[in-house]
Amino acid sequence: MNWKAIAHDNRDQNCDIIGVSVHSLDETKKYVANKSVGFYVVSVADTSFSRKYKISGVPETILLQGDGSVEKVWIGELSEDQTIEIEKLMGA
Repeated sequence: MNWKAIAHDNRDQNCDIIGVSVHSLDETKKYVANKSVGFYVVSVADTSFSRKYKISGVPETILLQGDGSVEKVWIGELSEDQTIEIEKLMGA
């Protein structure tokens, strides 16, 4: 899981990594219980979050700036190159 590595590498940075599940709370709890995620995960099963950030599918990675504006979006599972790009953008 690339996000687990990103969370570990940035644990001392002034940033928060939060996984957002668009599934029910029960499904999200089961997933987190079966994985060693390494960061906070919240469930937002209502569609307002997906509409606000124009989420078209999962997984989708959205890097937000401090003011909540979107810096960049990656669709699908992250490649190693994308993981490196994210870490550079985060200042790691």
